[in-house]
Amino acid sequence: MSAARAAGPRPADSPLLPEPLGAEARATAREIMLRLADRDAVSEAATTVRNEASRPIWDDGVSMYGGATGLALAFSHAARVLDRAADDWILYAGRWLRQAVACTRQAPVTSAGIADGTAGLALALSDLASHDRRYAKSLHTLHGQMREQVGEMSRRPAGSLSFRVYDTISGAAGTLGSLSSVSPADPVMGPCVRELSEQLIGLCELDHDKDRWAPWCIPPENQPPRDLGKYPHGYVDLGLAHGIPGPLAALSRAWSGGHRPRGSREAIHRLATQLVSVVQTNSSGLFWPRVMPFDESGAVTPHMSSIGGPTYCYGSPGICSALLDAADVLADDSVRDVAVKGFEATLRRVLGGGAAPVYPGLCHGLAGLVLVCRKFAHRTDSDPARAALPVLTEELLGRCDPRSPFVIRDYLAPVAAPEPGDAPQGTWVDNPGLLEGAAGVALALMSAPSAAPPGWARALLVD
Repeated sequence: MSAARAAGPRPADSPLLPEPLGAEARATAREIMLRLADRDAVSEAATTVRNEASRPIWDDGVSMYGGATGLALAFSHAARVLDRAADDWILYAGRWLRQAVACTRQAPVTSAGIADGTAGLALALSDLASHDRRYAKSLHTLHGQMREQVGEMSRRPAGSLSFRVYDTISGAAGTLGSLSSVSPADPVMGPCVRELSEQLIGLCELDHDKDRWAPWCIPPENQPPRDLGKYPHGYVDLGLAHGIPGPLAALSRAWSGGHRPRGSREAIHRLATQLVSVVQTNSSGLFWPRVMPFDESGAVTPHMSSIGGPTYCYGSPGICSALLDAADVLADDSVRDVAVKGFEATLRRVLGGGAAPVYPGLCHGLAGLVLVCRKFAHRTDSDPARAALPVLTEELLGRCDPRSPFVIRDYLAPVAAPEPGDAPQGTWVDNPGLLEGAAGVALALMSAPSAAPPGWARALLVD
């Protein structure tokens, strides 16, 4: 790969979208956020979904991805990029954060994870503290609590691996990524970052001489319900949400932030090499399987898994995002080339009409694809990424409808598999949350036209 391809990020002040489209994206995001400021409307929507779909989508408490903490983070970011007095957005952010904190009095937070633990709460609180230093004291107190919880996280007993130990959503990778901007000299959180890094480095080193995939094997008893029975000999998860790209992205962020414990760079190189080694090719270009199953002999069998979709959580966009982070740490043009080519292949599939996401949200939908596309358009010289960002943004805007309570609706796939011959019938619902709902769509629309760093995306390891 040429050096020009490796180093061609867009200038910091260069717009990522044509101004009319950027203005529409910001205006739509603003409307979504104004509606999410109404706590009664949010509560009513959550109750409706719970009653009609029999599935919870919202937690009034500390949840980052589907609760008050995520909305606090979204409003805090709105104060940076939307054309309304920043104090108004900060006021809404503070209200949602206070609601999250109030819920912890009845249900104390006992985990350090970002989904429902102190890492998520600390991320929202630190973002607010950057606007208003009055939040700094509360953040310091929370960091003290988090210090103890990270210690517990790093002392988990040995045994069969669950992705929840290390993943982005609830494990060490997400927690580490949320803290990557902490100074290595911080006397409280610096040791936290080191412990989390060492936990992930340790997983990379386990049994490496025997089988490079063995340390990451998820046995049947720890597989999520959707995979039960499919992989009786276990598998390695390749999704950014629950698989090895999460540790790769988190360790890369920590390294870039100055946190470089022994073995860190070697672990980043090892994980990046493993992901590059299993890339496959079809008529559209590079792609990855969703997981890497093991067979009865203990060998990995990528052909036994479906292709990962064009999504943040599982598929090329999330994997390529993590590889791009690793390429920066390693100064490795070959890894960067795979990341760029892999993402461009996804764009060819999506824009060619073969794989457009049904979902609108960040996790496995169009908003997540917009977010990753913005990253490649901003940090590489990929012309396809820069050309695709306006197209994907227009598609996301096209799914917005001001007649809906939060302007955009979430798609809930059916819980049970349909009978043979039946078309799957999902349900469209009003979801206010960050990971799958309206807040995440608003954040993607805010970030697409903006040169301001999407610091909120630390919650997904895509910033």
